Amino acid sequence: MHKTSITTLALLLVACAALSVCATVKADTACTVTVNNPTNQNLYGNKGITSGGYWVGQIPMTITSGSTSFNTLGYCMDFDRIITIGTTYPATLAPVSDSAEWRAVSYVLTWNNNPATDNDGAAAQVAVWRLLNQTRGTPYYVESWLSPSIDSAGNAIADQAWGKDVVRQGDQFRWVSPITGNMTSIQASPGQNVTFTAKLTDAAGTPRANVRVVFNATLNFNTQVTLLNSTYVSTSAAYTDSQGQVQVTVTVPADAQVGSSVGVEAATQSVWPQQFVDTTDPSIQDLIAMGNTFQLTVSTNMTIYGFITVLPESPLGPIAAVGAFGGGFVVFIKIKQRRAAVKE
Repeated sequence: MHKTSITTLALLLVACAALSVCATVKADTACTVTVNNPTNQNLYGNKGITSGGYWVGQIPMTITSGSTSFNTLGYCMDFDRIITIGTTYPATLAPVSDSAEWRAVSYVLTWNNNPATDNDGAAAQVAVWRLLNQTRGTPYYVESWLSPSIDSAGNAIADQAWGKDVVRQGDQFRWVSPITGNMTSIQASPGQNVTFTAKLTDAAGTPRANVRVVFNATLNFNTQVTLLNSTYVSTSAAYTDSQGQVQVTVTVPADAQVGSSVGVEAATQSVWPQQFVDTTDPSIQDLIAMGNTFQLTVSTNMTIYGFITVLPESPLGPIAAVGAFGGGFVVFIKIKQRRAAVKE
């Protein structure tokens, strides 16, 4: 890979990513992309590092199509090509296939695209490089200028992403056990375990496997809301199985007040690339572009909720406790009414 070091910004060769796209989601739509200075991180908010004199990480880009320009961030697809700061490149949009490589890249864009540190941003770029071997046509190898620790971190992200999928627009996400509807509830007593099962399918009803689902639970009583930790929630994240199902077990706190509730949330999300930027010059980086202004990527967020109503402990079980608790309440009301009548 032939590049120059970062000494003259106008000639900085970015060993990373750039983004771009055009105004429509059609393939072969013409547009231009200009690489902005990735070291101006305070302005663009991108994360990345300089390794061996070359930038590795998120790249700020300006994409122009017709009279519309759009600033965004992204990643490069080619580890062995160059792209220069301040240069405007002609390009066309090429559609992204629903392949194992692109599903894995979508996983990275979904779960690693808001890096907390510069090293995290660089690692995400390396993961993209490592995942697009068939798409790119060139197997990945470690460049001599690349930091071994960053390459190792990127490899870990790529390994985690490989074989994974993400939710898509039109998918169906729902509870299947012990509740079967969003915002519905089940009864349980303090200390009891309740296992919730959710299912994710595509629009045709086909299970979508290997999709990450994040869970959390809260204890709610009057106006007080307490986030439950791992003592009460079996896992913070899990993946759908071959049937599209995923489970979490929630324990009702032993000191939960009768009449309180435990809210259970299951959420998944995605950033799915619809096309990549195919630069006209084959010696220049091809790019992955982020954002919905030009419909470069499509973002999907799905969340479902369930509730556990906390009832008093009963040797007859929680359902019987519902009747006992409810019956006692009715008797109490009747007694109060009778006392009021006597008082009159």
